[in-house]
Amino acid sequence: AASLVFMHSALDSALHDLCRATALAAPADWEQFIHDRKARLADVRSQGCEALVRQQIEDFVSGVGRESMPKKTDRLFQVCGQIRYVREGYRFDRSQLEALDRQRHDVVHGLLKQQPIANIDGILKYLLDTGLFFFGAVNHRYGLKIDSGSARRA
Repeated sequence: AASLVFMHSALDSALHDLCRATALAAPADWEQFIHDRKARLADVRSQGCEALVRQQIEDFVSGVGRESMPKKTDRLFQVCGQIRYVREGYRFDRSQLEALDRQRHDVVHGLLKQQPIANIDGILKYLLDTGLFFFGAVNHRYGLKIDSGSARRA
């Protein structure tokens, strides 16, 4: 159960980071979510339209961090458009992700009896592959890559 909670947390955080990265790389792709937001004329005049749009996008993406993991994947599909990236041996399944999201919720809130989770290795592999799929999709769409130099040990 702890492995499920840990891997879910890692994937959830990574998905939010990918949302932030895509918003920085292509803010226009996120404008669809803020079109109906209102702004004060004084703010438009003092900050300028572009700065205000960037701030609205930043605020929106920050709020995505509080959404469910399946909702974060929805956002990535929305901004990436039709994802042509294929990860061999993997197929995204939103219903499976929703089920794992509920299972993690039930574990954290004590709604499941403490017992080993059946097929935990398969579950962890699916969560890992889901993260790798979205990293690949974002790389494919935006050309963003993980900087391995930033991951070096001190």
